[in-house]
Amino acid sequence: MNKLTRYIFIAAGVAIAAYLAWYFSNIVFYILISAVLSLVGRPLVNFLSKLHIGQQKFPRTAAAAITLTTLWAIFLLFFFVLSPLFTRLANQLSAINFDSLFTNINTGIHYIQDWIITTIPGMKSDFNLSAWLGSEISTIINETTVINMFGSVANMLVGIVIGIFSVTFITFFFLKEDGLFFEAIIIFFPVKHENSARHALSSVTQLLMRYFIGIFVEVCCIMILITIGLMLVGLPFSTALVLGFISGVLNVIPYIGPIVSMLIGCVIGIATTFNTLPLIIPLLKIAVVYLVVNLIDNALFHTPAGCPIELRVCRSGGFARTTVRDWGGGVPEETLPSLFRPFFRVDPSRARGRGGMGLGLALVHEACRSLGGSITAENAVPGLEVTVSLPLSAFPPDTR
Repeated sequence: MNKLTRYIFIAAGVAIAAYLAWYFSNIVFYILISAVLSLVGRPLVNFLSKLHIGQQKFPRTAAAAITLTTLWAIFLLFFFVLSPLFTRLANQLSAINFDSLFTNINTGIHYIQDWIITTIPGMKSDFNLSAWLGSEISTIINETTVINMFGSVANMLVGIVIGIFSVTFITFFFLKEDGLFFEAIIIFFPVKHENSARHALSSVTQLLMRYFIGIFVEVCCIMILITIGLMLVGLPFSTALVLGFISGVLNVIPYIGPIVSMLIGCVIGIATTFNTLPLIIPLLKIAVVYLVVNLIDNALFHTPAGCPIELRVCRSGGFARTTVRDWGGGVPEETLPSLFRPFFRVDPSRARGRGGMGLGLALVHEACRSLGGSITAENAVPGLEVTVSLPLSAFPPDTR
């Protein structure tokens, strides 16, 4: 068989595999979710399998069953803890005076619009933020999308039930039979490359296992930080916890996730707790919480593995000061005054692999200034140290 014929067969095989993956996309999706769950649960299965009952090793089947039960118990715990909070939040949203809320939102939009026009170079003086937001939202949410959404609820519920059963069944066998998923992949490799493929997949397995466990830990940390921060600026615990959970989940999405979570937090926080004039002050407080947590997230990213970040919170002269320091490479001294300019990014030494537009520090600076505070940045050698100072009057009396 010449090379051209072999390449044609390879291309045809890839095309058929891609078509089958698309045609059976639901099954492929269930298998991938099960593979992720098995990677997360594998450390517990391996630990239980090493135990001994008398002279007998603990059965791997029982270890897989216990691990799967533990995973579902964690998910159900989250569900039963958070579902009443989501219900309470929905009831609060249904009781809102929307006329008053829209008036307050327009006030905040005009403030942001004036800041955009005066701060961003080249922005036209007739820029209308309300009209722009309205046009963008109308392309996403309209009568047709709402009708389609409600029409698909029943199908979605049936699909969820089928998906839960399928994922549970597949995950159990992935946990019970160590390497079952990757053995299925090795089938597609030539015999002479099987050992190399096994070695590569073993390394990939360890990396993915650490990655997904790390994602879970990151979600929990972001949820805790956002919840505490929102409580400090006056949101009730139930609302703060729901917004913290949403933020933790969305933070997994590169670049756009933190922005969307901040917008959701600002809108729901204002709508349920601060729907009285003036709107801009509580809006800035909520935004500062999200942006400071983003600073901490950035510090973790720039700090080498094994080195902790420094987070200091103190009261000084009527101000609450939060200092975040990473242990990375810092930034060039000449760029420090420009860090708080919109769309400014230090490149390439601190460019994040997951993107960014250079708006984070600019928004923190503007929010702090509007609240009577400040933000400063300096090289700590090694690393960068950012300090956010807010007057104590910006916090509820019982949290100062």
